[in-house]
Amino acid sequence: MQEIRFSTHFGIGTTDAEMKGAAMKKVSIIIVFLALTMTILPGTTYADNDGSNVSIGVEWVGQYDGTGSPAEQYGNLNTSDDAVAGLYDIVSDPGTSWNWDFNYGNDLAWERDWKATGRLGGDDSIYTDDVDLNAYCGHGFANKFVFSTEMDDWYSTISDIDMGDRDCEWMLTFTCNFLTGSMSTFGPAADNVHLICGYATDMTVTSNAGSRFAYWAKQPYGVRVAWYKYGYDTQNGANQNIARIFGAKASVNDYLWGYGSVSADPPFYTSSPSSYTYWDYKLNW
Repeated sequence: MQEIRFSTHFGIGTTDAEMKGAAMKKVSIIIVFLALTMTILPGTTYADNDGSNVSIGVEWVGQYDGTGSPAEQYGNLNTSDDAVAGLYDIVSDPGTSWNWDFNYGNDLAWERDWKATGRLGGDDSIYTDDVDLNAYCGHGFANKFVFSTEMDDWYSTISDIDMGDRDCEWMLTFTCNFLTGSMSTFGPAADNVHLICGYATDMTVTSNAGSRFAYWAKQPYGVRVAWYKYGYDTQNGANQNIARIFGAKASVNDYLWGYGSVSADPPFYTSSPSSYTYWDYKLNW
């Protein structure tokens, strides 16, 4: 029996075999937007450095109880779906031409969607690295995303990820401790990705997380500034959380496509560690 995976918010489904083809995925996205009847203003469509329309893809896990996940003991995250859904505020801006590519949650969010295709046989080249902006929301251990189903693993680790060698410019991680440690720990995940936004500490998932990031990005502020401003808006100072943005030095002032300038794709971190740095922001303490 073929396994069917549905896009959580829009109810568009494709078989697993179909989803392995980028062309079929693009057809699904067209169907989604016809169904939404969203109007793009004439003259606002533009291409990124890869010659593609700009897009967002998100994955999230809220239901951990009863799944057998290593994060089950930490309970459910009831706002993780809303947290990333708020990024749709970027897509709905009529002044730009962002597309909403995929939205997979709970047992439909898979580790292999983040795993390097060429090096490890994962599917990032047709999912998380085939969009310009991706996001994950759910429990996280040190430098890991934790899923509620084992497809192919419970964890997506830094060592699994080669982000940016296909398309992705920016990665948002609404999870604890994904960027904890030093650049030698998390740097190898950067293969042309411009910025990875996350936390060096624990964090609190809030239902307005994505919408607050979108609000600041649309002002417009750059991706780095929009990330820490979202953090100021949502994190309790008593928790002493630290927002951390890691990426290429040349990308420090990147805006999302359509809102301002975007730097050229940087070299791989492993080829040029000196081209990278990170920026820390104490949130309300």
